[in-house]
Amino acid sequence: MYNKILPILFLTLISTDLLAAKHMLILGGGGDPKCLANEKNADAKCHQTIFDSGLKTLGEKLKDSNWKYQAFFNGGHSKSEAIMKEHFPSKENTDFTAAACKRLIEDYKKKINSGEIKSQDELLIVIHTHGRENNGERGHSVRTSTTAVNLDDMESLMKLADAKGIKLAIADMSCHSGNTQAYKKIAPNACIVSSTGPKHYAYTTSPTSFTELFLSNLKPGRNLESTFLMARRESNDSSYPMISTAQNERIVQNVYENLTPFLYYYFSDGGHLSDFMLQELKYKISCDNKLEDQFNDLISQIDKLHNNVIGKLMAPFTPINTFDGYRRLKSLLHRYKAAREKIIELYQRANLDIILKSEKFSAPQVYKGHKEKDKNGKTLTSSLTFSWKSVIDQSEIDLIIDRFQKATLESQSLSEKAQNNASVEVYKQVKVRREEILKKYPALKEYNKTRLELLKSINIDLTSSIAVEERKLYDELYFDKTTFNSNPCRRFIF
Repeated sequence: MYNKILPILFLTLISTDLLAAKHMLILGGGGDPKCLANEKNADAKCHQTIFDSGLKTLGEKLKDSNWKYQAFFNGGHSKSEAIMKEHFPSKENTDFTAAACKRLIEDYKKKINSGEIKSQDELLIVIHTHGRENNGERGHSVRTSTTAVNLDDMESLMKLADAKGIKLAIADMSCHSGNTQAYKKIAPNACIVSSTGPKHYAYTTSPTSFTELFLSNLKPGRNLESTFLMARRESNDSSYPMISTAQNERIVQNVYENLTPFLYYYFSDGGHLSDFMLQELKYKISCDNKLEDQFNDLISQIDKLHNNVIGKLMAPFTPINTFDGYRRLKSLLHRYKAAREKIIELYQRANLDIILKSEKFSAPQVYKGHKEKDKNGKTLTSSLTFSWKSVIDQSEIDLIIDRFQKATLESQSLSEKAQNNASVEVYKQVKVRREEILKKYPALKEYNKTRLELLKSINIDLTSSIAVEERKLYDELYFDKTTFNSNPCRRFIF
């Protein structure tokens, strides 16, 4: 495969305007806990963020470069601030807050309108922070050091850059960053790189994560499409990196939905796996074959590619490991599916009326006398609706409560303190209800023990193995339709 893509990996487009400037805006670090003065039992890692490695890598790339940059990175972490001081010594660097983000948007719009950033100049926005799932936005929201900020707020900047002929690129390295691909609709000439899909987490702490590899593969003269493809191929995390090209869009439409559940894995304090299992159980009960059909479609697509490879085995650009990779991918998918079906069988043997029953838990958003109110002056509430299955599944609920309690203490916003405090109260209610359910239905204790044992068989090692083989599938699909026509990601040269 490597030889097959040489023409694209090293294709650089020489701009007719050799004086085009390069501008970069770096936003990140939001949401990681700060080290509070004299705090007892402080997190041993609170002096840093999980984004520090990527920040350092990017800083080294910018050293002695011709990029004009601004970096806004979460403060309150001594190691992170040391990296900022060494690699981003500009006086304009500041804490990444919601207010700073809004100010930046207006500042960069002024730079464009004044001609400081002009047509054919490059503007790269790097987002390296915690991200949320889509909740009604066009894209999604990400964390700052104070609260969340909706990336939709940047739409006016994106539209202006697109209209003025500026080469705009957005590299969103946050969780659920696949949602950022939606901005292609309002800025069709932008290049958008997402470290994962809209339904998946992103990973930053491993040198073989997509984020680390993407940042380390940024090199002068290399375009963003090539950088993306190299990083995607070499990464092995349970993510699903995306890029705003026609080839990627075609793959996402045909493969992503079917492959999505096979990148979910069990971990004690969260994840998408449990929610997906409940959805699958409901499909089973209603005799809906949607998930089975999705699996069969995925296997069928792999088989077609497999047969295509068999027909090209003598060709110089089709190595034997591609052929073996499809067999490994199918084997891993069947293994994952078999483990999932054992859990579904366990659910079906349990009392379904109990498992599928839903209950709402609510608490007012208050903190030390401060009350969050709506426009009518009514105190707002935080609410979560759980199935009893989800209530029973909350075996690590004390960790969740502890996390929200820490977030309440660390937040600088009274509004966010009130919201986090309400979440603490909601999960305390869930904890009490869990104890009541297990006391009333003691047979569910054994069910819960068996369920955990089965869930642990769907672990990150399994999904990472699937991800490694998925990379080969993606490459084959991507380059099967690749042309030498230009696109925004190929035109954007680092």
